[in-house]
Amino acid sequence: MAKLRVYWSNICLLRKSEEAFLADYAGELDITYFGLGTPHKLREWVKSDLDDTGRVNADVIVSTDLDIFQDTRLLRGKDFFRELETEPVFCSGPFIDKPAISTDPCIAVSQILPMCIAAPLSNRDHPASLRELCEPRYKHKVVLGGRDTSAGRSVVMTLWYLYGEAAARAFLDNAVWTTVPAVARVNLARGAYPVGILPSALCGSGVRAIFPSDGTPAIPTFVAVSKTAADKPAALAFLGILFSGPMQRFYADRAFAVPSSGPLSPLFYPDGTPPRFVYPPDEWLDRFDMARFTALMDEGGPVGK
Repeated sequence: MAKLRVYWSNICLLRKSEEAFLADYAGELDITYFGLGTPHKLREWVKSDLDDTGRVNADVIVSTDLDIFQDTRLLRGKDFFRELETEPVFCSGPFIDKPAISTDPCIAVSQILPMCIAAPLSNRDHPASLRELCEPRYKHKVVLGGRDTSAGRSVVMTLWYLYGEAAARAFLDNAVWTTVPAVARVNLARGAYPVGILPSALCGSGVRAIFPSDGTPAIPTFVAVSKTAADKPAALAFLGILFSGPMQRFYADRAFAVPSSGPLSPLFYPDGTPPRFVYPPDEWLDRFDMARFTALMDEGGPVGK
């Protein structure tokens, strides 16, 4: 029996732990890992699939690389995937407003990683909103990592959605990019920059996390099953692992992610409630000029140490 082919690009900081978690199922899975620390980028792989075969060559996609599902040049609007909303085990639970993330019945959301404003513990005069980070006083003072990752791209797209292209450009004028978010965290912890933006997985222990008052940029983990895998019991069994209590608790505890099932991390959400998320709605993405956004993100800018 052929193995289930999986494209996996999830929380890169935890990839080794994810691999260890999934090792017990290795006999049934053919997983290709993407993202930081791997030689491949998922959107380039998907584009190659589409160019070569006109479809995506995976049975299951697990992805925080949001643009593959945001970009009509890639998978947005394509009739490749089976409906998952009829499977109650893949519901988004009490903490995730799935329709606010995507109304596509073929996409499930297994968890959400918040992007937080972060500041050194010594900085008490930190901004409270994303909009403040676009102000001239923060010129070259906002550190964040991964201009070519969802950690960076989601913040800029959120600002574009909330306040327009001019705000996104103003933020990029202020931003100092490190290679990866972990390096941005080190810079913040030692006080090299007064403020930054970090995924929740990197907050705490030396940096203060602030949920922006105008909404916390959301990085959902999107899950999709191809129509060609609809009759493969292994596909739904694999998703059962991803949405299982042990794996949901793993992400809640290790990444401070908001899980689709199970409790929130009491360390990060002591009052038992998640932040107010902001994510561009479907109707906005449908008219968004992704090529223009990609060109903006590809422009140069200050590089952090």
